[in-house]
Amino acid sequence: MKREDWTENEIKIADLIYSNKGELDVLVLEMVKKFDEFPKNLKPLLIYVMMFSEKREIRESYFRFLKRDFESLFVEKISEYIYGNYDNFQTKIVDLFFKNEVKSELYFTDFKRTKYFAPNIYIANISKNHPGRKEVFQHFIDTSKNESSYRILINGLSKEEAEIYLLKSEISFKETNFASIINFNLDDLPTPFYNWKIFNLNIENCIADNIFYNIFKFSSLHNLSISATSFSKIPSDWTSLTYLRRLSFLRLNYTFESLDFLNQLPGLERLNLYSGPKLLNPYLLITNKKLPITSALYFHDLTNFKNHSNQITKVNAKELLKIGYQLGSSILSQEEQIKNLPIIIQLVQSKQLPELPVYDLLALLNINYSKLKAACLNDLSKIAESNDGISKITSESKLVISGNISMKKGEVKRLFEKIGGKVIKTVSTEVTHVLVGKNPKNYKEFEDLNFDIITESQLNRLSDEAEPKYIQEALISGNNELVEKISDFLYSCIFHCN
Repeated sequence: MKREDWTENEIKIADLIYSNKGELDVLVLEMVKKFDEFPKNLKPLLIYVMMFSEKREIRESYFRFLKRDFESLFVEKISEYIYGNYDNFQTKIVDLFFKNEVKSELYFTDFKRTKYFAPNIYIANISKNHPGRKEVFQHFIDTSKNESSYRILINGLSKEEAEIYLLKSEISFKETNFASIINFNLDDLPTPFYNWKIFNLNIENCIADNIFYNIFKFSSLHNLSISATSFSKIPSDWTSLTYLRRLSFLRLNYTFESLDFLNQLPGLERLNLYSGPKLLNPYLLITNKKLPITSALYFHDLTNFKNHSNQITKVNAKELLKIGYQLGSSILSQEEQIKNLPIIIQLVQSKQLPELPVYDLLALLNINYSKLKAACLNDLSKIAESNDGISKITSESKLVISGNISMKKGEVKRLFEKIGGKVIKTVSTEVTHVLVGKNPKNYKEFEDLNFDIITESQLNRLSDEAEPKYIQEALISGNNELVEKISDFLYSCIFHCN
């Protein structure tokens, strides 16, 4: 508010309010009541006394005098405080109901009377064109001289003030642990400032033609936090910040369409996305490099997850990141990875897979995710048990092994041939049976084939069942030589047992 618009009496009362600590507030109110017309220029100062006086009776008397000029909602809210206990409710009311011009007067009045807040708070809330701005800024400079010389705070300063602050606050060093830049145009930063070694940088509610162009000048950064600051797009090239270890995006209305920029930050240990930032969709988590995200995950688009949207919001971020990494590190094609992500998420939430064809189960076994492998092997075992084709093994049957099995291949060959079939090494249209193990890397070769699944336990069981049939067939066929050999073997066993 321009002081030239004030009357002489208004200025006298303002100075009286500024200069006393509350002991003259009753006198001030009596003087104001004698005005012929309500002194509108003094209204913010009177509101300050009403809200910040430590004496409840003074707050109440000012409230009764002023409330006729307030909106009903404000009267309702402020009365909760006026007739309640003294707490930090006032600052919330200030931020909620008052425009910047009035806020400036409220904070300046508090500055003159108490200096309760930190100097940077007054700088941030008292407008640059306020008559008392120079006094407030000088206080900020004086107090900054006594603070640690390894901390820089630019909060709501003008370009000229920032230059004076960096020059006169005795920050003559070229290396600082922490710099916080708030409510500032980054394009106005003094050029020499970019040459300093700044290890921790906080950017909050700032503007610039190109935010990241300015940020990337601080090549020594270890920690970077960007909060409540608008930008159009995350750049892909972050190679200038090779020392960056922690990166935070907070209170941003921004959707990450890609996380490829993380590939430019090999030393990044933590990426935090708090209060607003979202990933475009869950597919961004599919990567062959572990993502260092340590916060909760929110997604902008779950269109292709319409049957799994509830599941994906219930799966914790750590598990989702693990799924994305194991899927992205697998031998599955990108198309298969995208196809199977919703399926794996459903497994995590519902503890079971949907009904899938054998080919898909073979593909999923190549993902190094223990819960998934167990579920796939279990479903394949069920398919093998329910498949009638297992009992139709003949001399024409051909078995191929796919994946890592616990049995020795020689033993598999012996058992399967004992049943009557033959084990082959290559996949072809001749294959009638497949013995599946972990990581069947050649799963694509089975895509258009018609075959039956067999498990190791089935193979052992079928071999045991085939033994009596083997002897019976020898008797029926008149193979006396084989019968005699079996008889001699049994007699030998009985003789040695006795």
